Amino acid sequence: MRGIASMPLVVILSLLGFLQQVEANCTLCINDTPFNPDGTIGATPCSMFGPIIAETDATDPTCTDFQLQSYRHCSCESYPTDVFCSMCPDGVFDIPNKNKQIPELGMTCDEALFAKKADASNICEEIPKYAYFCGCSGIGEAPTLSPTPLPPTTTGVQASAETATSTSSGTTTSATSGVSSVGLDLAIAVTLTALVCSIH
Repeated sequence: MRGIASMPLVVILSLLGFLQQVEANCTLCINDTPFNPDGTIGATPCSMFGPIIAETDATDPTCTDFQLQSYRHCSCESYPTDVFCSMCPDGVFDIPNKNKQIPELGMTCDEALFAKKADASNICEEIPKYAYFCGCSGIGEAPTLSPTPLPPTTTGVQASAETATSTSSGTTTSATSGVSSVGLDLAIAVTLTALVCSIH
């Protein structure tokens, strides 16, 4: 039987690249940049998240959902801009009118700060129209709003708990629930609590 040593170098390198891709684990911050360990998501310190979220594959939607929340609550440098769009320029999320209702969208300004680009609705085109209304910095004057009604079932961004995974005794289970995107702190706290319990 031919061993690895007898394989052509290009084949060995290809196999190593494949294994590295398969083993890519999620990191708390996108690109594994530094974070503030004293920040919290829900009641859980950011410092507890790293080992837990590392159990998730980097390509899992749960990973990018957590990275968005880490950006907001753990002082990560950025968020997955290829997955999410933002209301405010440059992804700013510190706004004065977080609880202000946006009647046309059926959500608060805080809930509308970010949206998933893959959402079937036109939410990514709509939320920037409310940047001035919600108090985003860098917006000089109120634009003329011509909001396009969203489908009745759209509540904003469908994020994390869509594919929250927990690992217990070597068995992975998936739970699906529709959670409106970035009012998702409670869902994350519940998911993380389950993950923490499963590893003890």
